[in-house]
Amino acid sequence: MLRIMSEKLWSLMRKKEVSLVMIFDDEGKILWSRGRKVRGKSRDINNSYGFSRTVVNKTLEQKREVFQEKGSYIVSEDILSGTAVNLGLKSILTLPISDKMFVYFDSKGKTFTKDDIEYLRGMVEIFGCAIEDLKQREIPSVFFNNSEMQEVREKVIKYAMENESVLITGETGVGKSFIAREIHRLSERGGKFIEFNCSNFPSELFESELFGHKKGSFTSAFYNKKGIVEEADNGTLFFDEVAEIPLSLQPKLLRFVETKRYRMIGSEREKTSDVRMIFATNRELEKEVWAGRFREDLYYRISTFIIHLPPLRERKGMIEYLIGHYSFLLNGKKLTDSAKKILINHKWSGNIREFIQVFKRAGIELSSDEIGEEIKNCMKNHLNGKNSRDIDNYYKEEEIVKKAIKELMSGKSFWQAIKEPFMLRDLTRENISMIIKTLLIKSKTNRIKDIINKLNIKENEYRKLLDFLSNHKIKV
Repeated sequence: MLRIMSEKLWSLMRKKEVSLVMIFDDEGKILWSRGRKVRGKSRDINNSYGFSRTVVNKTLEQKREVFQEKGSYIVSEDILSGTAVNLGLKSILTLPISDKMFVYFDSKGKTFTKDDIEYLRGMVEIFGCAIEDLKQREIPSVFFNNSEMQEVREKVIKYAMENESVLITGETGVGKSFIAREIHRLSERGGKFIEFNCSNFPSELFESELFGHKKGSFTSAFYNKKGIVEEADNGTLFFDEVAEIPLSLQPKLLRFVETKRYRMIGSEREKTSDVRMIFATNRELEKEVWAGRFREDLYYRISTFIIHLPPLRERKGMIEYLIGHYSFLLNGKKLTDSAKKILINHKWSGNIREFIQVFKRAGIELSSDEIGEEIKNCMKNHLNGKNSRDIDNYYKEEEIVKKAIKELMSGKSFWQAIKEPFMLRDLTRENISMIIKTLLIKSKTNRIKDIINKLNIKENEYRKLLDFLSNHKIKV
């Protein structure tokens, strides 16, 4: 629906001698454009050119429509910007679609008349109403029932209009696959939605699965095989757990992301695939880049648009919904109010997957028709075996690190916020290492000296800091 609407908008704009129409959001991201080529290193307004950034930035500042004729703004009465003069523009107009989305029009051929402006405004209002209707009817509201998730909902709508890569981040089990499917569904791309779990394939099979191979191209290639990039042509390819892609294969993926061109193994002929790519990870890719496990150029190429999904423990309303939605797993048993309270207040570090498994266990293991406090028994030892980890301890460690960084931000020095708790054994070496690494990544540096201001220590204390880390064998 969105693609059809946006293409219809462009076809109508051409009749009004519009040279460029562009939709951008309140974060300064270009979501869609048609007409004259918009160029740049990224989809950020300030890193792109081929339009009047002055007008766009005024719109973002004022969040109202701005109209510019040759020589003056109707609203602001400023002179025509240098970029607009160089582009030979006669008129520029921006209009709000909503409080988070705007549309930009310009023309080289004419000055927009009042009738033109009313026509364009009417088209934009129709477009905005259709998007609002889409939000209400097309996307399940329960998934977006707090302020953070409302922002996610806005981004799903916005990003569905474009073909650029989207990176979805969040803990395991928060619903990244669901969001990827929603973007594909709303984009109305004609091809398939194909999910590719990057951790499921060893490096020697990864390229074959991705790009396909010709018969006889390697020992076990007994037949021609299509790759998933070909199967997903005109559709969406969802790379789950993208951080698991072997470093040696990342250059080949980078080339495909940039060019949409590839070769099957054993073939000399190059092919193209018109595929929209969405990536997901439960890791912090910036940390992976810093550690040398993920290519920096690939990271920036796949993260044109980013959607972060908060964990289930921060979405209490979602937990209430899940209690009702998955009640069939309880095999007719009823939850008491105390059981519901326990479920709502649980940390759910495994998120929705953990929730489902707890309900399955309760439905099978608990014998009472009414489930109360005993629901706790189904939450213990949820993960076991060789690949298990203690969910609560993991969550506790994350909380400790966040608390320490928060204390540093409040003005406490490194010696107060970190050294003292460490000497009292409230912080571990690993905690301190993670705190410093987090600050290094946020500051986009690998030098500890560059973050002494964030650690709230003086320059003449830098050597003292290094000695402390060395004496206590804290690796950074």
